[in-house]
Amino acid sequence: MGKNGVFDESTCTWTWNQTDYYGHTYQPDITNYMAGARADMCRNNLSDSQGKIMIRNISIRQISLVSSGNNSWLATPLNAIDRYEPNNSDMSASQLLPNEAQRHSFHVAGCEDREDWLFFQQPTAGTFNGFSLELSAVSGFVYPVTSVELWNVTTGSTIANGFQRTTQVSLPTPTNQNGVTRYNLACGSLVNGNFYLIRIQGTPSSNNRYEVHLISNPNANLTGGADVMCWNGVTPAFTLVGDIPANTSITWSASPCNSFTFCSGTGTSFAPQATKKSGGYATITVTINAGCGANTVITRNIWIGPPSTPLPPIYLNLSLLTSSSPTLYVCPNETVGFNLVSGTVGDYQGTTHFEWAFSCGDTLNTVNNGLGLTAQIANGQTPCGDVRVRAVNACGASGWLVVDTEYGGMCNNYYTLQRSVEVFSNPTDTETNVQIKNLPNVNYAQNNENTPAGFAYDIQVVNQQGNTVKTLNTDKVRQKIITSDLPKGHYQVLVKRGNILIYKHLLVQR
Repeated sequence: MGKNGVFDESTCTWTWNQTDYYGHTYQPDITNYMAGARADMCRNNLSDSQGKIMIRNISIRQISLVSSGNNSWLATPLNAIDRYEPNNSDMSASQLLPNEAQRHSFHVAGCEDREDWLFFQQPTAGTFNGFSLELSAVSGFVYPVTSVELWNVTTGSTIANGFQRTTQVSLPTPTNQNGVTRYNLACGSLVNGNFYLIRIQGTPSSNNRYEVHLISNPNANLTGGADVMCWNGVTPAFTLVGDIPANTSITWSASPCNSFTFCSGTGTSFAPQATKKSGGYATITVTINAGCGANTVITRNIWIGPPSTPLPPIYLNLSLLTSSSPTLYVCPNETVGFNLVSGTVGDYQGTTHFEWAFSCGDTLNTVNNGLGLTAQIANGQTPCGDVRVRAVNACGASGWLVVDTEYGGMCNNYYTLQRSVEVFSNPTDTETNVQIKNLPNVNYAQNNENTPAGFAYDIQVVNQQGNTVKTLNTDKVRQKIITSDLPKGHYQVLVKRGNILIYKHLLVQR
C-alpha cells in the first residue's frame, strides 16, 4: 500500500501516493488487470500492458474447443474464436511450428478480433535452408488478411514468460500464385536460434478464415524429365519446382557422366541427352544451397536404353510358374509366366510389358491387362520350340530369354526331373532344401538326404543383382543349402540337368 495516490477518471490511470475513489491508497499493479476498475467508467478501459497480461492469462487457461485438426472453433463455426485465441497480443502469441498449417479467423462476437500474433524459432545454423511464410484463403470463407508484419522479441524472452516485440523486421516483397501469398524469409535476414513474432491484421466479420503455413525451405520436387531415356536425341527437361528462396544456389549432375552428352550444370531446369556409350542405370542429383549452412539434395534414378535381358526374378522379384505341366515343359492350353512377388513391372528398367514367343517366331497370347506377366499356349496352337520372353520399354526390347521348353511327349509323363522340383523351407532363415519330387521307388515319407536320385544335377542360387552366390552339384534326392550367410531378400534357385533348367523362387528373411 502507498499513500496519497491520484486516480484520473477520464483516463483511468493512477498516480502514486493518492487515495482512489473507494478510499484505498496503493500503487496499481499492471499484472492485475482489474486494478483501477470502477463499475461504470474504467472496467473496460485497460492499459496496453494490462490488456496483454489479461489475454496471456486467458491463453494459459484456455477453455476447451470443438476440435477437428487445424479446423477447430468454439461452439459454432461462424463468428466465433478459433482454437489459437486469445492471441491478440505479442505476449499471448500462439506457436507456429515448421511445416504446420493453421487456420485462424477474425471474429466480431463480443470484442472484435482484428489481429493475431504467432511466434516461431529460427533453427540453428547448418540444419535447414530457411523458411517461407504462406497465407491463403479457406474455401467457402472470406479472406480477411490486410497486413503481415515480422518482429524481433525482447532479449531473454521465453515461451513460458511470453514474448514482447521490440523492433520490426523488414519482410521481402511477397509473391502471389494460385491464391497463395508467400514471403521467402532468407537466411541472412534472421538470426539462427532466435525467436520471432508474426503479426497478422485483418478485417473482422462473421464469415472469414485464413490459413497460415511456415514451410521449411526448400520445399521442392524434381518434375518432368523421364524415368527412361533413349538414344534417339530426345532431351526431356527436368525442372525443380516448389518453395525456393531468392539467391539460392542450385547445381545438378548426372552420373555416370559418360552416359550423357554433358553431365552437370546450374539452374532449376536442365535437359541432359543420353548417349550410346553406356546404357543402364543412371542418377540425376540436384543440390540446393540457400546459404544457411546446409544443403538439400534431391536424387532421381533413371534407366538409359532398352531393358537388359530379363533374369527373373532379378529386379522384379519374379518367379516362373506353370499351370499344371512339368516345371519347364508346357503343353497346349497351359499358362506360363511370372509371379509378381513385389513391386511393379515398371520397376524393371522402365518395362511397360513383356512379350512371349516360341523360338520359331510364333507369339503367345498374353494376359494381365496388357502387362504380359503371363502367356497362354492356345488350344489348338502348334508349339514350335522353346518358350521365350523379353521385356519392352519406351526405348525398345531386351534380348530373348528362354524360360520354358515345349515338348509334347513330356505332357503326360510326370516321373522325371522335369516334372517338379520343390524348395523348402521357403521362406527360410538359416537353411533350405532342394528336393526332386515324384521319382519312382523313392519313399518320400522318410529322410532322403542320402538317397540317390539316379542322376546328377547342378544347383545355383542367384541374388537380385543377377550374381551367382552359391553353386552345388549333387546326385541326391534332397540337397541341403545353407542360407545363414546370405543377406535377407529374394533369390532364384536354378536346378539344371543337361539342357533342362528349372527356376524356383526363394525368400530369405530374418
